[in-house]
Amino acid sequence: MPEDGGKVYVGGLNFSTSSDGLKAHFEQFGAISDCVVMTDRETGRSRGFGFVTFEDPGSVNAAITMPTQQLDGRSVTVKKATREGSGKGAGPAPAGVEFNVVKVFVGGLAPSVDYEKLTGYFQRFGAIEDAVVMMDAATQKSRGFGFVTFAESSSVEACMDNYDSNELEGKWIEVKRCIPQARDLPGQDGAWEQQQRREKLSAVVTLKEEGA
Repeated sequence: MPEDGGKVYVGGLNFSTSSDGLKAHFEQFGAISDCVVMTDRETGRSRGFGFVTFEDPGSVNAAITMPTQQLDGRSVTVKKATREGSGKGAGPAPAGVEFNVVKVFVGGLAPSVDYEKLTGYFQRFGAIEDAVVMMDAATQKSRGFGFVTFAESSSVEACMDNYDSNELEGKWIEVKRCIPQARDLPGQDGAWEQQQRREKLSAVVTLKEEGA
């Protein structure tokens, strides 16, 4: 199976763009081993983003040379899918064109949730490499959110598939992908963010806004 070093995230897709259409666009950058447009498990509708995995990790650099591209009448964003500190695959990506493919933000945590309870819940989705409940420096009390880093990106997908049912300590928790917002990219007008809000996906979080 290809490593995440050959994988890119594509956001802001037209809801009519299919996996075949996505593949046809990105084949200009190199041979593709896997390509998928993520869909809602209940409605089957596109969720406005997808992933492309190249056979040669070096093709990623070619794909992200233009972080904003046109596809089916929309400006889409392309980011390298990476792991923190991996150092593998296509090498360093230019600033602002990558995101962590194995990390999720967890919001709405009850004050009683600590590291053990956080990992105890999320280990059902796969092996965990790191996890943290963010604490207030002055009071040492939970700030109500944290982060979980998995060993495999498939665990993130499992979390998102369970979005409406994630509960911890009798309280629903919000799990989001750690993906930089479109406004962080040059040439973006925020259209993607508006599209995502309309669909009520709540799948994007800007780490710096959460104080991480």
